[in-house]
Amino acid sequence: MLKRVVSLFVAIVMVGLMIGVYNVDTTPKAAEAMTTYTEKTTYAYGESITVYLKNLDAAVLGKSAWMGIYKGSDQIGVQSKIWVYLTDASGNLTAGAQRGYFTFPQDTEGGGWSDKRNFETGDYTVRIVSAGNKNLGVDYTFHVRKMAVPNKTAYAFGETVTVSCENFDAAELGASAWLGIYSEHNTAASAFWVYLTDASGNLTAGAQSSFTFPTDAEGGLWKGKSFANGGKYTVKIFNSASKPVAGYGETTFTYGPYISLEKTAYNTDEEVKIAFDSVTTSIGKNAWLAIYAADAKIGQDPNRMYVYLTDANGNLKHGSSGVINFPNMRDGGAWALGQHLPAGEYVAVLLGGAGYDRLSNVVCFYIKSTSVTLDHTTLKVGETVTVSYENVGKYLLGSASVDWVSVDIFPSAGVVGETASTAGYMIYSRGDGLERSASGTISFPTGDYRNGDNFPLTPGEYYVVLRSTNTAVDGTKVPFTVTSPFKSIQPELTNSIALHYVVELGETITSDVSMKFTMNDVSVDVPGTLEGGLWKFTFDGILPQDMDATVQSDLYISGVEKASYTYSVAEYCRKQLDNTTGTTEKDNAFRALLVAMLNYGTEAQKYFDQAADGYVNVGVDQSYLTQYNYDIAQSTDRTLIDKTANTGDFVWKAATLGLYDEIKVRVKFFAANTDDLAVVVNGVEYTEFISCGTNLYYVYIPVSASQFDDALQITFTQNDTAVGTQLTYSVNSYIHYAQNIPSVYDVINAIYQYGCSAKYYAAQ
Repeated sequence: MLKRVVSLFVAIVMVGLMIGVYNVDTTPKAAEAMTTYTEKTTYAYGESITVYLKNLDAAVLGKSAWMGIYKGSDQIGVQSKIWVYLTDASGNLTAGAQRGYFTFPQDTEGGGWSDKRNFETGDYTVRIVSAGNKNLGVDYTFHVRKMAVPNKTAYAFGETVTVSCENFDAAELGASAWLGIYSEHNTAASAFWVYLTDASGNLTAGAQSSFTFPTDAEGGLWKGKSFANGGKYTVKIFNSASKPVAGYGETTFTYGPYISLEKTAYNTDEEVKIAFDSVTTSIGKNAWLAIYAADAKIGQDPNRMYVYLTDANGNLKHGSSGVINFPNMRDGGAWALGQHLPAGEYVAVLLGGAGYDRLSNVVCFYIKSTSVTLDHTTLKVGETVTVSYENVGKYLLGSASVDWVSVDIFPSAGVVGETASTAGYMIYSRGDGLERSASGTISFPTGDYRNGDNFPLTPGEYYVVLRSTNTAVDGTKVPFTVTSPFKSIQPELTNSIALHYVVELGETITSDVSMKFTMNDVSVDVPGTLEGGLWKFTFDGILPQDMDATVQSDLYISGVEKASYTYSVAEYCRKQLDNTTGTTEKDNAFRALLVAMLNYGTEAQKYFDQAADGYVNVGVDQSYLTQYNYDIAQSTDRTLIDKTANTGDFVWKAATLGLYDEIKVRVKFFAANTDDLAVVVNGVEYTEFISCGTNLYYVYIPVSASQFDDALQITFTQNDTAVGTQLTYSVNSYIHYAQNIPSVYDVINAIYQYGCSAKYYAAQ
């Protein structure tokens, strides 16, 4: 017998109509276009600072708007250190605002430091403020530090480097503070260093004015020598413990030729643009800019590409600065002109002298290979997966043999070119001219994909791959898994014999989810209930003699089957008996309950002669149950039935036990009429009766397995008024009575032990 469970949902749709209503955005949009900036983000103590302003709009600023410079975390409401008006009392732009810049502290009109020359060391924020102290959201940050400042930012080979040390403070530096110059290729040890304070904490002569390197060097890797290699250098200031001194910053400069990259990662079909600067004839004859594999040994392994920057006479071939575009501008190397570097890591450097002396800094870059990646490789049914693809260069798209390039999803056993893809996203198609960027992202199933009706994917193993026509591109195959949505399946052990299912789907699946349950060739559809992000279903059509019947559960989303599972109550019990290995009293009680349930099913199979595939408790260890000695003799003191009268308009006739998908007490009664009649059981009203003769009716009262011993006080009410007599009954009342009936003794005893074990387990 199957009981169909139907849930009725009433959807109330509210439609709102807006007529002639317009939302006006009062945010001053022009304020978004206003910007402030400075020439650099870090200034030396004592430097003047020019703040530039662009796109100032008097209408947006309003009257008496102003620009303030605040220190640290100070916000509007705290006095700004320096401020100037941007508009006057009439709302017109001031002269400085029209000019587009202010230089501080010369242009200051007010503020905490209006009478001082220098900004203190620290962090500062420029803000534009309306007359009502409202920040218009145009903030800009700069820093002031005491720094040793080189007199130039770029030096040619052979030049000396002069570093000025204005405004240094001996108290801030402490004794034996020092200045170091570090190469970008060796940040662990200084190339040069000098003391700023002596052992007594007094400023050295250089710290009071300047140092000239390398002549003033007191120590370092190259004491008494010139800068051995070109490149980028950083000037740093440390205390005696070799820790940076608070309030003192760093400055940089380049020495000799300096090369740089616009970026460090290139696609396989891109030009690698290497910029060079400060190249002079001092670098000598036949100096050359070369590209090597990152793991190559310069002077031993071949270079990949190179270009001469000076000729055999030492003349500059491409000027003192410029850009070399590889591979389309080169003199030689291991690859032909115009042929791009393959994927890999590379370095570039300017070489000369005897041929392999390093004349510049070294830059590192890599050529990216074509790739496909997923944001996650374990998906729920209905979940979106984002696929990123990179470097689908023209070498793939431009081939005459390529009709299309796409990102596709295949089952794990599928073969590109032989198996139909589950979903696909076209990047390039020769037929319709469709060509997207060489790198991008796709979200399945929400993207522009083919075969979209097959989504959400059913549980299983898949892979994403980039394919060129019918060929998978090497290195682009990424496996992923769609997990089973069945999070848990658990029977009801103490009330009805039902299976409760919990299903987890992607967050976008919020409606139209159902489960079709099939048992003994009969099917029933059950809609799902979404609770806390999980879908829940209950199949409650299982009789005790059907504990071993297979329940086929088919999950549907929008009418399309997406997953299935087969299970039975007996399978659950056996798995739990195998997996429950604990020795606590709760573990023991749980095992006893499982055995009692299987015994109950077995006796029901015997009673109804329904055990074609064998009894469900075959091979089960009965010691889990017998250790509790649940014996039917314990119910000998139960009262069969207590009725105070047997005549009248409302009379109790009989009570018995019914074995359905849940255990129920069936009570038979006489009623002269049933208008507004209710049977009340321990305070709960029952108003559904089944006629079984003239003025005779049945009422069914469900009882939990753990409540067999509980007395049921059963009365009549009509029009909310007590009528008739009271009946006192319990499941154990029937068990006590039926133990003397041989034909039902075994099944009744099994029911009794099931109830005792359920009650004991519930108490743990």
